[in-house]
Amino acid sequence: MMMDKLNRYLFILMLPVLLSACNPDYAIVEIYTSDVQLAKEGEVIEVPAQFKFETFGEGEQDSLKKATEIAKLYLPEDTEYSMSESSMGSVLVVDTTIPMGTSSAVGDYVRSTRSPLYVEVSGDVIYLRESFYLEEFSTAIEGIDFMMSLDMPASQTTIRVVSDSRELQNVGAIAVFVSEQAHLLYEKQIKRRESVNMVFKGASDSVYSSVPVQFMLQPAN
Repeated sequence: MMMDKLNRYLFILMLPVLLSACNPDYAIVEIYTSDVQLAKEGEVIEVPAQFKFETFGEGEQDSLKKATEIAKLYLPEDTEYSMSESSMGSVLVVDTTIPMGTSSAVGDYVRSTRSPLYVEVSGDVIYLRESFYLEEFSTAIEGIDFMMSLDMPASQTTIRVVSDSRELQNVGAIAVFVSEQAHLLYEKQIKRRESVNMVFKGASDSVYSSVPVQFMLQPAN
């Protein structure tokens, strides 16, 4: 009787984890300052991005393989997928690119490529956005396994800003972690060949989860 109660209690504790089994555990998007400038001028740039998904339970690799086939309809052909086993289940790491540009330029691009995510450059503010294809993508994956979903943001999203500009660059963001330190308001100047990793916490138990993934970038002069 006591063991049954403990098992039920453990199931209740694990239920939120199981139901979010295929939400991204982390996302990393790398953005170069010169690419932001090109985007401001009207170009659409493909920027590197990596996503990690972890599922819990045995036999999940078959579901992940099927999900990978669906992903190929929405992600570039040169996207790389790697699967492995973990102590709790299976892990899928996706190395791909997502488009970056102004609202008008990237909007047309997304419609032609069906990209589920994109980076929008609006003046000096850069946003990680979801396209209307994300819901379509998620619905298709849920058809494989109802426990799978593609809810964004990821539990942890890292925006890596790399300067390849001659001028000093001002980088700023609200409610981020940098070098494991929490910042309500973060500001930094970076010079050429320097970079900064800004981590946005998207997990439901984080007080920062309601803050959208966005940051400011502008020349220091």
